[in-house]
Amino acid sequence: MTRRSAFSDLQAIIVDWNGVIGRQPTTLQWAHLAACAGWPIDELAAFQQEFWQARPPYDAGHAEGIEFWRALVREPIRDDDDLLADLCRAETAMWMGTDDEVLQALHPIRASGTPVVLLSNAPTWIGRPACTW
Repeated sequence: MTRRSAFSDLQAIIVDWNGVIGRQPTTLQWAHLAACAGWPIDELAAFQQEFWQARPPYDAGHAEGIEFWRALVREPIRDDDDLLADLCRAETAMWMGTDDEVLQALHPIRASGTPVVLLSNAPTWIGRPACTW
């Protein structure tokens, strides 16, 4: 007799990245991103507020990364500016920490043959090694 997996009746598991597999950014990571954008540490809360207010069109794919960052940086920013790469690296690092307990819980699901699908609204450049737009 074949033993049934607890997951055998499932077609797939859909798992969100942010806040499920991925850990939330630390205050230090937020401070680094704000500093890259030219914001002083004592204005971190204001930076975070501006960041999230500017985010919906960017997350929805209606704004390019450079448009998003131009709204947040304290200095003029050009298309070829190294600042864009610095901001990209800092933001990418913020969202790449993973929760080992969640990953461990997903292993038996994946081992059962059940597809595990990642859900994320992260812009495509997050997955690019060079962070090019």
